[in-house]
Amino acid sequence: MVLVDYRDGEVFRYFVMEKGEGFGADYDESRRTGDWQFQWFKPDKTINLAENTARCQSCHDARSDRDFLYTHSDMRRFEFE
Repeated sequence: MVLVDYRDGEVFRYFVMEKGEGFGADYDESRRTGDWQFQWFKPDKTINLAENTARCQSCHDARSDRDFLYTHSDMRRFEFE
């Protein structure tokens, strides 16, 4: 899944959430969100290592009963910092 974050009409960053068997196994149980991995990318699609994906995991952890996902309606109400 890819979320594109626009600022002033331009791509600011991409947020990628990918699910695969065993994904997330490298994280301790307090940070694990099922078999999902998270990563931020810069507009040129290179990995943005400065972004803290723990923040993503902590938010998605609240959705464990929905496979850690938010609906389109949920996302429309969300505001990035």
